[in-house]
Amino acid sequence: KVIEKDKEIIKALGDCYYLTGDVQNATKWYEKFIALHSEAITSELLFRYSQALYGVGSMNKANLWFKRYLDLNSAQNKELSLIEKNYDTLNISNKAWEIYRLTTNTENSEFGGSFYQHTKFVFAASSKKGPVYVWNEEPYLDLYEAAIDQNGFLTDIKPFSKNINSKWHEANAVFTRDGKTAYFTSNNTFEGKEKFRTNKYLNILKANKVNGIWGNITSLPINVEGYITEHPALNEDETKLYFSSDRPGGFGSLDLYVVAINEDGTFGKPKNLGSEINTYRREQFPFIGNDTLYFASDGYLGLGGLDIYKSYVQNNTYSSPVNLGRGINSKMDDFAFVKNDSLNVGYISSNRDGNDDIFLIEKAVEEYAIKVELRDRINNNLIDNTVVQLFLEDKEIIEKIASGGVHTFTVTAKVKGDYKIRVQHEFYQPALATLTPAQIRGNEKVVIFLDAYVDVEKEIIKRNNKIQINHAPIYFEVNSSYLDTKAKNSLKEVVEILNKYPDMYVRCESHTDARTTDVYNNWLSERRAERTAGYIISNGIDGARVSWKGFGETEILNKCVNGIQCSDEEHSVNRRNEFVLIAKPR
Repeated sequence: KVIEKDKEIIKALGDCYYLTGDVQNATKWYEKFIALHSEAITSELLFRYSQALYGVGSMNKANLWFKRYLDLNSAQNKELSLIEKNYDTLNISNKAWEIYRLTTNTENSEFGGSFYQHTKFVFAASSKKGPVYVWNEEPYLDLYEAAIDQNGFLTDIKPFSKNINSKWHEANAVFTRDGKTAYFTSNNTFEGKEKFRTNKYLNILKANKVNGIWGNITSLPINVEGYITEHPALNEDETKLYFSSDRPGGFGSLDLYVVAINEDGTFGKPKNLGSEINTYRREQFPFIGNDTLYFASDGYLGLGGLDIYKSYVQNNTYSSPVNLGRGINSKMDDFAFVKNDSLNVGYISSNRDGNDDIFLIEKAVEEYAIKVELRDRINNNLIDNTVVQLFLEDKEIIEKIASGGVHTFTVTAKVKGDYKIRVQHEFYQPALATLTPAQIRGNEKVVIFLDAYVDVEKEIIKRNNKIQINHAPIYFEVNSSYLDTKAKNSLKEVVEILNKYPDMYVRCESHTDARTTDVYNNWLSERRAERTAGYIISNGIDGARVSWKGFGETEILNKCVNGIQCSDEEHSVNRRNEFVLIAKPR
């Protein structure tokens, strides 16, 4: 009977359900209010009703009521088509992250959290005993500590320090890297003895760890009597503390603030992050990582309830917030984004399953293209048919031939170590390049310049249209394949070059003049090539680097072919051994 008569009670019921995340009942009571008291519709009700509709999945209806809210507030983006387009964009799944439900969640609330001592995670959850919080009929919140296993899941969960946990609420802690200072949210003032203010007025407290024990708990000077100060977050060099507060002078409801932490441990004056971040609705749960501010808000067009946004921080300015999209965000409340890049894991909190739970988020396996160009250092030309090897942690994972001097590797960003690229070509000194994960994620093109042997070594020459080792002539007795002392001395020059360049591969090519038969010359040149290569190998050169071949009289350098009269001197030009640079056999 009272409900039917009192419009304030009907609206209050809708608000209570909305603020406690029960969007189904919120929708029911807002619709009843609108049906009975359309003349009393306010901007606040339009916003909450549209967000509740998003929460229950009534997208088209939600868009219409959100447009009415924008119209009433003289917003610039009044076009319904634009609202629907923006909502459709938000509804595109965020493929950068994979999300997993934690089996350690219970039927009560678990939310928030921060990394502690690198491999631990501290979060808020209902205590197992003590007084019951009347809003949700659950015990008051305590801080809990968990180990992070190799897959990012939480194990070995236990209560955090009993000196910090009280019979009232403790939540949303953040720790310095050395693990010796904690900032956390509480409605217990710890002034002299345990003193309860009210459920509403949350404050940020500080604790120090001495000899393994937490103590020296104090209230921060940034707290304002009678107002909420909550959700502390440290920047990366721990010189600034971010937090959320509804103190006077803000844009409305809860805003994000930042305060300097001085070298002597004192605090500067809190500064509102401004209209680029804050709206007249809720901005909460800040987190700073890689010069990016992550936070939760229901003040922007979102998927419903609190959504998680990011803003890039540069020179104390903030870029326009970007919604992280579906997957990270849902039609319900999503908040408390934190991540640890070295562990490649993060966590968010959400009531998408009915009550506040913690979800593991992990960077999806993103593929990046590494484009490699191989160029001659002198003329800048691309080098064809180059062997390109990709190594990770000194283990080869890919080997390809770069046709046309260009090759593209596909790698994943999950790798935490450096990649190495090694390049080989028969006419060039090998080259090595190192690529960091940051360079890979930046899609940087890799240009590797190679030094040609003929440019850096005077004993490597181009002769007879072949790149070869220059050495004194090697002569054999007529019809003989045995090396004499003079020939062996000449071959020592070849050994010196091969020792100097351990990645060089050669083929010993032996040639005869055109006298005697083709069959005999082929046999003799093969024997001479084999004997010559054998001598090189016997002097300590790896046999895999030296091959041989007899060409007989098939590559005559002058006119002295079969049937042409030539002098002995002219014939001698064709009787030669050449050590020709070749590609590594595969």
